[in-house]
Amino acid sequence: MEEDLYCKVYVDGNYECSDLMTLIAEAINGNILLRVVENKLFNVTVFKNEDYDKDRIAEVGGFVFFPYYLEIEPNDETSVISAEYKSLVGDLLETLWKAGADAVVACDFEDELPKKVA
Repeated sequence: MEEDLYCKVYVDGNYECSDLMTLIAEAINGNILLRVVENKLFNVTVFKNEDYDKDRIAEVGGFVFFPYYLEIEPNDETSVISAEYKSLVGDLLETLWKAGADAVVACDFEDELPKKVA
């Protein structure tokens, strides 16, 4: 069975969408095309979360109400090296955290990614 490398990341921070995309592009050495940032391994599509609710963010599981979410998918699954892909997703998470954003990942391999240290 093939490994599912799809990943969703919920993001909360004081960002305009274009600023968030620039941060992502710098973190993954990618190019911005409309609302997608792509590099040699994957595409990151940035969405404004229709379920955004600043009052519900503090709830348990409130990350689903963050203002943005990212969908990360391999460019070409047949040529993606799983370890390299996961490492770059981890780098992206750490970059978001260092920039002051809250970022919560949801994927099949989330236990293999870095954890935010408070």
